[in-house]
Amino acid sequence: MRLLVCGGAGFIGSTFVRLRLGDQGDAVTVLDKLTYAGRQENLQDVLDRIRFVHGAIEDPLTVADAVDGCDAIVNFAAETHVDRSISGAEAFIATNMQGTHVLLEAARERGLRYVQVSTDEVYGSIESGSFTESSPLIPSSPYSATKAGADLLVASYFHTYRLETVICRGSNNYGPYQHPEKLIPLMILNALAGDPLPVYGDGRNVRNWLYVEDFARGIGHALGLGQPGEAYNCGGPDECENLDAVRRIIEWAGTGTTHGGGTRSAQGHTATTTSASTGEPSGPEMAYSTGLRAARGRHAPPPEVRLPLQRQRLLRAAAGEFAERGYAAASAASIARRAGMSKATFYAHFSNKLACIVALVDRANEVVAGAMAKAARSAGITDAAARIHAGTRAYLNAIAEHPEFARTLLVEIVGAGPTAMAKRDQGMQLFAAILDAENAAAARRGLSPRFASPYDSYAIVGGITELVSRHVRLGEPQNVLELGPVIDRLIGGVLARGT
Repeated sequence: MRLLVCGGAGFIGSTFVRLRLGDQGDAVTVLDKLTYAGRQENLQDVLDRIRFVHGAIEDPLTVADAVDGCDAIVNFAAETHVDRSISGAEAFIATNMQGTHVLLEAARERGLRYVQVSTDEVYGSIESGSFTESSPLIPSSPYSATKAGADLLVASYFHTYRLETVICRGSNNYGPYQHPEKLIPLMILNALAGDPLPVYGDGRNVRNWLYVEDFARGIGHALGLGQPGEAYNCGGPDECENLDAVRRIIEWAGTGTTHGGGTRSAQGHTATTTSASTGEPSGPEMAYSTGLRAARGRHAPPPEVRLPLQRQRLLRAAAGEFAERGYAAASAASIARRAGMSKATFYAHFSNKLACIVALVDRANEVVAGAMAKAARSAGITDAAARIHAGTRAYLNAIAEHPEFARTLLVEIVGAGPTAMAKRDQGMQLFAAILDAENAAAARRGLSPRFASPYDSYAIVGGITELVSRHVRLGEPQNVLELGPVIDRLIGGVLARGT
């Protein structure tokens, strides 16, 4: 079978791709946006056997290119983290709902079979018993609400257009290649480092655990055997409280201590989620204890893998601390606590909080500048204006997708000192230099319109910074994409003057 696997560089998607290549010999195209959870490294061992398309499912042109020649679409692509959905729901609406609509239209136009990978969180909480496919959808967070909305949209395409659609709702997956912000990999990494193991609330929430390869095989069964218009629950053989799941990790690692009782916000999280299918073609094979050992190789990585993951979490925590508490009130202890780590782990990465904020600004500059340069390169070599517009739009996208960096780059952090401020200024110069390089390349090719002076690029970056800073100061970094048309007009005016 020729498959388009959307979100195939993520945790579950990459497992599915690997299984389909090995078990079925399918021809696979992977479409992935490569955001925080999707990483090409997850597909490193099979990259030479697939076609990889970097792009978003909400982009119809990208989808049209990726789906060409395929027999079916399997959609894993989604924003999935509950806390991220609470702090900014816009990205979840764009990917989970608008992206699903684009894929459904592509499938309808070409008569393709369509499989939507969903979650049992669409059912909400249950005090006892198990959900079935006929249970009502009562989502409790923007994440689960957008997944439920996408499921309803998928079902409507079957009823309205008779499109062959199948929905697979999985319980809590775990296993190799899972993003380290999720419960089990987070606990494993903390346990191995000797750090505290933070658990939501009192840790009494009950979860059904499903090994990722079991879910991937269940999705494969639904793809081949599922009845069009049906939804299938895929649950695991183990149910236990979060605290019990973490205690088993401690026993396996031989170190670490749990702490609960409100150490992390439980806002938007379901209290109990368990599901049972009334028609799943096959049952799960991997018990939790066995699956934990199977995941060990991935979640007990060598220092060259583990340390960058720790540093990433510390920088994200530092961004939140500096933004909310200010530089003076934030401390190594508060940053480590927010990251769910020990002070010793903080000091293993940073000599003090000044070194931490400097590293944070460097990382933020790197992410934004990389996105700008990549977008400009992909816009084509014949249109100077398109490259400038693409670069600045990527600036906005990077801020929207990484709100933890927004205040670091755009709002003065009082008391951070001249070193951090100089780093921020260097970042603004770096962004301007990217636009200026595009302008110089346009001049060499004789293209127009372009800037009349290198100072024009600084004017553009200054104007964008001021506009975006206002949104960030108001606590709305996710809404900066609304500024796109304004910035386009600003650039258009400068380019017209320079032509």
